[in-house]
Amino acid sequence: MLTLGCGSQQAPDEPEPPPGVVPSGVVCGGLHARATGFGILGLEAGPGGVWFTSDGPTGDLHLAPDDGGAIVSTNIRPGFVTELRRKDNLFVFVAPAPLKEFRAVEARAGAKPYTVRKEEGINTFRVGGEALFYSASAPAPSFSSSLRRVPLTGGDTTTVGSLSNPWAFAGDERSVCFIGAEGTLWSQSSDGGEPRALATGFDSSLTWATVAMDEANVYVGTTAGVVAVSRAGGAPRPLSRRTVSEIAVDGPNLYLVIPDASKKTVTLERVPKEGGCAQTILTGAYPARTAGRMIVVKDGIVWARLRTSETTPTNLYRLVADRCVTTCP
Repeated sequence: MLTLGCGSQQAPDEPEPPPGVVPSGVVCGGLHARATGFGILGLEAGPGGVWFTSDGPTGDLHLAPDDGGAIVSTNIRPGFVTELRRKDNLFVFVAPAPLKEFRAVEARAGAKPYTVRKEEGINTFRVGGEALFYSASAPAPSFSSSLRRVPLTGGDTTTVGSLSNPWAFAGDERSVCFIGAEGTLWSQSSDGGEPRALATGFDSSLTWATVAMDEANVYVGTTAGVVAVSRAGGAPRPLSRRTVSEIAVDGPNLYLVIPDASKKTVTLERVPKEGGCAQTILTGAYPARTAGRMIVVKDGIVWARLRTSETTPTNLYRLVADRCVTTCP
């Protein structure tokens, strides 16, 4: 059952809905299926709305307009793309195997993708300023990961630092922040140069972590919870003790994806950046089969890849979280 609630409230019990149908009787928020049956893969906010790729035979790039209009196919076909990132009017993605390849394409009908970088061992990536930052693994027997930088226009790569976890970094126009193998949170200018230590003491044996950023802080989520670290450096400030798998930032709030003990369903919570009680927005949701993706467009408008059951396709949902009223103990 997929339910929406604030505090301890829940929607009435009801049978599992058929594929693509949103459960009725929600108490707060507004969960709306915007694209069903597509098998949503990459997901990113961009000009005009939310852009996503599907697992169809051609892997089209689609647009879900901000005004709620019909889904638009752009006739841009990046292929079977699971991760999509944006820089202004440019979308960046990893082309499928056999040889992984970074490509970029403008957000306009008929645009043709161009190659940014070809390389084996690519794991994941973020856009920082005018560059692409990505983690790549060395071949056997080391399999060690490193963070690398390449201009969005293509060219030579620069190794930034080693990573204990290839997922644990985030980027914006100013910098890219990542957790190094020694458990230190680093900041790397998006223009290059030497990394700068922001905070230490993170568990160096982490098998995964998630990092998000805003103008003032870096937010790090691990099995120990979520902390905020000033971009100027300093001691981590605890915000949540919950294990999280993803963090999204919107105005004064963080949105947290929290897996349950079985890892089969997730809860979505909202936590104030300055600290305070958490608000439960969504419970009992099934995440995407591949790595999850959640983005906040503005003012509590959340887009997420979810399933209504373990067997249905991954669909695109729009959640108006600001309709909820916070309840605190």
